Amino acid sequence: MRNLTTSIATLALAGALAAPPALGFEPNPHWEEYAPEPLTIIWPEEEAVSNPPFLHWQHLDEAESYNVHLSSGAWRQEWSTSRNFVMPEEGVPHGAYTVTVEALGPDGTTLDSNEHGFLVKKVSDGLSYDLYSFTIEDRFSFPDPIIEEISNASGQQAVYLERLQDAIAEPTPARLESEDPQEPEGYEDGVWDHATWSTINRLAFQVEDYIINRVLLYNVTGEEELRDEALRIMLIAAEWDPIGSTSAWSNDHAAQSLLRGLSTGYEMLKDEMTEEDRALVRDAIHHRAVDMYAFLNPFVGKTTASGMMNDPDNNHAWFCTSALGLGALALHGEVEEADEWLAFAAQMYRGMFLCRGDRSGGFHEGIDYWPYTLLFVFQFVDALDNATSLDLYQHPWLRNTGFFKAYVHPPEGGYVPFGNCKHNPPNQFDKVMMMRLASKHNDPLYWRYVMEVDDPVMGARYLPYAVLYSGEWPEEVPEVPEQPFAVHFDEMGWVVSNNSVFDAEEQVIFAFRSGEFPGRAFGHTHADNNHFILTAGGDKLLWDAGYYDGYLTPHNRNFARMSDAHNVLMIDGKGQGVAVAGLDGKITKYELENRTLRLRGDASEPLIYGGRAAWVYRDIEYRNEPELIVQDDIFLREPGRISFLLHSAHPMAFDMATHTLTITGERYRLVGEFHSEEPFTVSIRDTFPVEPGPPYDDKEKWPDQYHLTIETTEDVEHWEPRFEARWEPIAE
Repeated sequence: MRNLTTSIATLALAGALAAPPALGFEPNPHWEEYAPEPLTIIWPEEEAVSNPPFLHWQHLDEAESYNVHLSSGAWRQEWSTSRNFVMPEEGVPHGAYTVTVEALGPDGTTLDSNEHGFLVKKVSDGLSYDLYSFTIEDRFSFPDPIIEEISNASGQQAVYLERLQDAIAEPTPARLESEDPQEPEGYEDGVWDHATWSTINRLAFQVEDYIINRVLLYNVTGEEELRDEALRIMLIAAEWDPIGSTSAWSNDHAAQSLLRGLSTGYEMLKDEMTEEDRALVRDAIHHRAVDMYAFLNPFVGKTTASGMMNDPDNNHAWFCTSALGLGALALHGEVEEADEWLAFAAQMYRGMFLCRGDRSGGFHEGIDYWPYTLLFVFQFVDALDNATSLDLYQHPWLRNTGFFKAYVHPPEGGYVPFGNCKHNPPNQFDKVMMMRLASKHNDPLYWRYVMEVDDPVMGARYLPYAVLYSGEWPEEVPEVPEQPFAVHFDEMGWVVSNNSVFDAEEQVIFAFRSGEFPGRAFGHTHADNNHFILTAGGDKLLWDAGYYDGYLTPHNRNFARMSDAHNVLMIDGKGQGVAVAGLDGKITKYELENRTLRLRGDASEPLIYGGRAAWVYRDIEYRNEPELIVQDDIFLREPGRISFLLHSAHPMAFDMATHTLTITGERYRLVGEFHSEEPFTVSIRDTFPVEPGPPYDDKEKWPDQYHLTIETTEDVEHWEPRFEARWEPIAE
């Protein structure tokens, strides 16, 4: 990077202050109550989550501009800006930093200032990007080279193009429920309810898909009927209240979908619209972007109808920022604020979101929220690349996260179910998202994964992405290098061993989790520090219990995300805390020698067990695929009864005479011995304390599971149970 120890780089950054927006557009008044005190330095907190760090503070209304000073010892960098955020172009050295923000009046005098100290420990992302101002080089949605490629599609891309053309002629969801979709009703008395929320979502998603699919196909085929259909729905949706039922406060999903749909349609069709129609759609995008920006900036927690939002570890903040960026690109050069919106969105992605992915590719929200989140990431990153040639796909997480998905959620066999997980094999959604990474990075593992996922891409919501991402489809199935025996996703506290990504019958997967709780509250992480799973030949021998029947449903809230549903220790029938910042386990040992893996998980942080335990250690030795040793060491501050839990998708039997556990799957049988110097009792059940709701009450599709509890007979202070297991194929 540039040497900044002897010279100071001063960058004059363009952009408007947070003044009342043009045309009288005002954001939802809800946002005003969440503004911190002027010049509060919001990010970084005590430790920067990205390198380079994202610097963000609260505006001072009277300020004309800000001088921003970032320093660490002799290292120093300065900016002058009218915005309330900046970010160095390159990574900075590790160390302790001070950021000072000085607010200046119109005459250049200092009105006020504030400073904040923080640490930079994270490895630099290795990129050099100017994310302050942008030169728009092409359309953000479907530039001419992409349209030309699709127009000349062959092979698999031609197949997907034909499917998309067929899909838009089908009934819902490819078409609308009504030829004249009405703005959905809001919540009764402003109180959120699931049915209304789902209806708003469904209608907004349909409008988005309807517009984008037809705009894409019109530009490929020239069929004017497609243009006219898209424009008609755009004009209807543009009349919907931007701060009403489809606003960021009411339903951020709907707000994202409509802002994206209108922005894409506007960019591609505005030259063929009347001035009156252009003004209507432009003003709708403008108003919605103003509201979205006020929601996101300042980037602090804000309560919406759906609850507290703006948690950077939760995908909602990611997709709202994506929509803001698309709105900015659509209105670039037409409204003054667009430059500022785009810079904020780009810096948020680099400095708040992408950096939360593990450098090895891991994603803290797990395998099912991986495609869901990447859908919105790709929408913005592709748009930025198309319009400005700025390629965020080179970020370490986006280079490596395809490996994470393939390794922990293979096309067939077992998978790693940590967090909220729907317990399905990879589907068309996973396939299309991996297709994007494969086409961008030309990685043979990624392409092989796309080809091995059995679920065909047929849905109208996914087909336009398949068309866009399949142009580089290989003529033959690529050769894939041998994958590592085990991987430590150290930034998220996962260790996974997968001996065969593409051979389900031979495949054995072992996974262990002990890591930081990501986010402020709620989210998709479970109370499962020091938890592990094991699958062999697709048999879920040692497993997560419960199903994801919806976010915070009775089953999810009261069982599936709790410790009772995981292979962990319990104290007096109580498990670990859940969904609270600071519930941080850690992996303190990771050793891989040939095909033997040795780990130590530490769940001693007092918050995890509510202060009951002085220490909670779990040592793992996983040997060459057929042998596992689990050694626990727990010391309580006051004596209590401690339970050792195991769960399986297959029948379990425990022999008290020999202390032997047998689990019989369809292909494999596991036999384990339990050792304890303390006397214990054993119970096995095949029911849930809280039953899943529909459609998860279909026992054929969502069968019962088996739950083993081994509990000390008496109160104990210190317990060191040991579990030794082996597994082998069942003889035919």
